[in-house]
Amino acid sequence: MLRDLIAIPSINPRDELSFARPFGETAVIDHLEDVLARSRFDVERQTACPGRDNLLARVDGVDPSRVLLLESHVDTVGVEGYRGDPFDPVLRDGRVYGRGSCDDKAQVAAMVAALADVTSSGRPQHTVLLVLAVGEEYNFTGARALVESGLGADGAVVGEPTELQVITAHKGAVRMRCITEGVAAHSSEPSAGVNAIYRMARVLAALERHAGALVGRQPHARLGTPTLSVGTIAGGRDTNIVPDRCVISLDRRVLPGEDSGTVIAEIQRAVLDDPGLDFPVEFVVDLADHPMETPEGATITRSLCAACEAVRGHSQVSAVRYGTDASKFAAAGIPSVVFGAGSIRQAHTVDEYVEVEQVWQATAVLRRLLEQGLLG
Repeated sequence: MLRDLIAIPSINPRDELSFARPFGETAVIDHLEDVLARSRFDVERQTACPGRDNLLARVDGVDPSRVLLLESHVDTVGVEGYRGDPFDPVLRDGRVYGRGSCDDKAQVAAMVAALADVTSSGRPQHTVLLVLAVGEEYNFTGARALVESGLGADGAVVGEPTELQVITAHKGAVRMRCITEGVAAHSSEPSAGVNAIYRMARVLAALERHAGALVGRQPHARLGTPTLSVGTIAGGRDTNIVPDRCVISLDRRVLPGEDSGTVIAEIQRAVLDDPGLDFPVEFVVDLADHPMETPEGATITRSLCAACEAVRGHSQVSAVRYGTDASKFAAAGIPSVVFGAGSIRQAHTVDEYVEVEQVWQATAVLRRLLEQGLLG
């Protein structure tokens, strides 16, 4: 199943509107709908945005009083620089290689296989809602649509490559653009214009000072300090033209307990209150995503740890610094954890792979979770 999924390109389209291969998730959603139908699941599609659908399957439990959400995303990052054919799922030395192998198609395969196995001879202990979501790699489109639809559950396991650790906390993110405007002129007479890149240099200096102050703050016990990084810069039309516009993008990682609105206001103040700035700066917020922190004593945490211990003999609770769909569910009142096969160090790489043994173990843990249900 994993190799079939890898062979179907599903690159997140971001701003690509045609959804022509290899962009968009439709082909892999179509395939998974067929897989679930063959296992006799009742499935439905939910439109997350035009041309892109989440896939949902609901299975009633022996005790339907509680609902367990299993969710993984089906989109991947792009393939620029990938060594070899990213859509040829090579099995070699106990690993499956290919784009999406660990992020996130191993988790999709494990969840589908676990649920199919349990229902082949009975029913899960509690009602299970399996969601295969679009759009995680850019703006969390699928998860946001699920929450906006009124999704409810007593606990959620979100599939991501965690090396089979139970993740109960991760950072959120604010992504912004800062824009400076100038006046174009011929470079032979730069004083006739206003250089937008020079202006941006002063903005960058203010942001660098703010980033340095952030790492001096009180750290979170498991996630460290908040961070800020400028990721891209673009400006100017040609070497012999004074640039009239410059744009940077920045990423601010948000800790549990911090508020995205406050974070955005802090960034704006760090720039605009700088005494060296005597020109306007435009700020555009592209993403304001929640952090997540679920107590170790929460039912979903204890339940997944118990399943890990039954299958693997031990469990490990940890935290990660990247973001996931889980924070959207947690913010909507669904206690959530993150779990899956593979390592985040392999995600998005030029030779992405997942260890086969971890995929088997993830499947076995999820099967155990479905059989035992949510603990009391």
